[in-house]
Amino acid sequence: MASAQLLEAIEGKLRKLPDDKLREIAHFADFMLARRSIAPRAHRFSDLCGTLSDEDAEAMRSAIEEACERINSDEW
Repeated sequence: MASAQLLEAIEGKLRKLPDDKLREIAHFADFMLARRSIAPRAHRFSDLCGTLSDEDAEAMRSAIEEACERINSDEW
């Protein structure tokens, strides 16, 4: 689909959404535009803050403790 056709299709869908959903989409569009200006490897660590849920963080911490604190002397 060409860019103009794609934009028209998106616009038609946007016109059917309530204001609260349009605000979410506007926020997402701002996020995407900001990311476009940053080189893929140049993301700041602070950009990742808040992206991991407490449950996921706890699962990662537990997995690290379980795997990294185990010593298997027969492996080396």
